[in-house]
Amino acid sequence: MNFNYFKIIIKFHTVSNHTYSTQPANSLSIPIFQFTSYDNIILPLYSLWYYINKIYYLVIRYGGKMKTILCYGDSNTYGAVPLDFDLFEKPFVSSLYRLPREKRWTGIFQSELGNDYYVIEEGLNGRTTVWDDPIEGTYKNGLKYLLPCLESHAPIDLVILMLGTNDLKIKFSVSALDIAMSIGVLVDTIQKSGFGPDGGKPKILILCPPPLGELSHLEDLFGKEGIKKSKDFAKYYKKVAKLYNCSFLDVATIIKSSDKDGVHYDEEDVKKLGKVLVKNVRDIIG
Repeated sequence: MNFNYFKIIIKFHTVSNHTYSTQPANSLSIPIFQFTSYDNIILPLYSLWYYINKIYYLVIRYGGKMKTILCYGDSNTYGAVPLDFDLFEKPFVSSLYRLPREKRWTGIFQSELGNDYYVIEEGLNGRTTVWDDPIEGTYKNGLKYLLPCLESHAPIDLVILMLGTNDLKIKFSVSALDIAMSIGVLVDTIQKSGFGPDGGKPKILILCPPPLGELSHLEDLFGKEGIKKSKDFAKYYKKVAKLYNCSFLDVATIIKSSDKDGVHYDEEDVKKLGKVLVKNVRDIIG
């Protein structure tokens, strides 16, 4: 392997009959081993394999070949698990009710796509499309954070947008049509941002959230009217996708909201979503 190709400067020194590299210019340390006995072979080979993969990642990522995908959503992108208790029963700390990274749909999605894609998870509990939340905080407004988020991760090949569920809360008093039009505001912002490849616009995949299920202890938050509105999401979201020439996927054709709280997704469905999205995304950006 020609290390000059990767612009790595290596200076060698010997420790315990092994030759290791010191920290190179790009902060990637690559061990070069002198095998003195059978016992010294397994670990060095594993280390060599690990750093070869590191080099591959650097070449693909910074060589411009890796596709960047931003997943912008709410608690169901964050990886929240269905809640089986009343929010007034005990203090709610969101990180205690979150799937491990590798079990979130974004993590499964990344694993299935492989190293040629870079999946960025930008999920926030309670995030709305364009509405300030007077109780949970104005930072829940998805529009306010969208541009800073896009610029932080630019250039972006694809934005996967899945929002609207929190807009169904009683306190916002908006229709399914208004929520879909709010998705349109986000799409328009993304397309005009200039944070896609070569200063262009990122491609967009709109994911329509599935209808709310049986709400149990969350009924006072969303109301029965929220369930009814959520069933109209797909027809309006699809029209918005067509209007802005975006890709569209109705998540209800893949999974459903959990029977535990009617809002979040069961772990098996989370896994299913992450796997199904792979083909859709490869069809969009290759």
